[in-house]
Amino acid sequence: AGLEMEAACWVKSFNHRWIKTLSAAYPKLRTGCLLYGLPADPVGLVRAAGGDLLSLSVDWVDVELVEACHAKGVTVCAWNCNDKEQLPRFEAMGLDWLGTDVPTALLH
Repeated sequence: AGLEMEAACWVKSFNHRWIKTLSAAYPKLRTGCLLYGLPADPVGLVRAAGGDLLSLSVDWVDVELVEACHAKGVTVCAWNCNDKEQLPRFEAMGLDWLGTDVPTALLH
């Protein structure tokens, strides 16, 4: 069960050194780099940490970043969209998932 759980989990952190350590110790664990900002090389940032995912604030994510990451197999998520009016913009970017603090408000 431990290996199945490892493959089913994501661990992401603002501390990319921790992500690098976890990725090396648990290669099946999917890991990601949390970031508030727009990196010049988003794929390089994630790969340097041994990660699979870039998780950015909705303040910084854009379609160019999403396309660059997807072209190299990096998953992209954004946090936290709390405005239902903004959903179409983020959906159009092709994000892999979108975080929110108000899931029931966005569903209605």
